[in-house]
Amino acid sequence: MIALNAFAPVTLESLVAQAALLTRVDRKYLLPLDTVADVVSHADPRVRVLDIDGSRDFAYDSVYFDTPDFLAYRLTALRRRRRFKLRTRTYLDTGGSYLELKTKSGRGTTVKERMPYAPIDRARITPSGGAYAADLLAQR
Repeated sequence: MIALNAFAPVTLESLVAQAALLTRVDRKYLLPLDTVADVVSHADPRVRVLDIDGSRDFAYDSVYFDTPDFLAYRLTALRRRRRFKLRTRTYLDTGGSYLELKTKSGRGTTVKERMPYAPIDRARITPSGGAYAADLLAQR
């Protein structure tokens, strides 16, 4: 078990407000569970954990989209500096759903922009969702 209770909580509202101001660099690692527990036990004490009504463990559903010629995949597979990811993410515990466009800049930073999305539409791109994504990609 990972000892998340050792860290101070952060509310969803506070996290969303802070995250809206961030442009970030992501690094993801695949670790055995016992290694994760060890890493977490050595984390900076200033780390905070999302807490919603006393819960610190959440589920979400993501659906990823690509072009017919798999452009998003190819840009990533070929390690292009400028690339994108389009997905819906539905937070199963809160019911919120979003269409998200994540882009990588030439300098390696990730920028995520999103719009509210009907959960029932999470497995498809609606006309308004397609227009939103096309407009954002045209600006890049």
